[in-house]
Amino acid sequence: MGHFTSLNCMYCFNTQTFEWTQLSYSPSDTVPSPRNSHSCIYSKHCESLIIFGGANENIGPMNDIWFFCLEDKQHQWRKMIPNIDKGDIPLPREMHASCIDDARRCMYVMGGRNAEGNVCQDLWELNLGRLVSSPFAETFHFSPNSLFNDRNLLRIHQKLMNGIELIQLHLQDVLILLT
Repeated sequence: MGHFTSLNCMYCFNTQTFEWTQLSYSPSDTVPSPRNSHSCIYSKHCESLIIFGGANENIGPMNDIWFFCLEDKQHQWRKMIPNIDKGDIPLPREMHASCIDDARRCMYVMGGRNAEGNVCQDLWELNLGRLVSSPFAETFHFSPNSLFNDRNLLRIHQKLMNGIELIQLHLQDVLILLT
């Protein structure tokens, strides 16, 4: 396996000047630990970037969830603490995929690789309003060619209690941050 560098720095791209600026934090700020192989999505409802999981050289795979609020210019991270009394939480993982359904206020985390190096064949639904997560599908099968199509859909073949179904989750457009 190759070596990955874990970082926790964040850059902002100005679409008017076409310049990158590194965001700075004070020593008292709480920020995510350095990581690689994580997922990052944008929620219009929360007006936040949301990162899940990833890994670094010291901790290995992680399953933490962080919000970066874009509503204000304070550039602060906030860690989401799931309500584990009302649900489970995905196992730590890296190299997974995520997407969001803002209408339902749910983030979906699919696949990845766990601490033992095994491929995770599960799909999780994280309710961002109630801070509850639950397994959406215990196993799924997909073909790489059907993952993204010209209609910008994520196709997931999953096995549910009542049989095999095809789920299509609409992906959000790519967000370019403005300064």
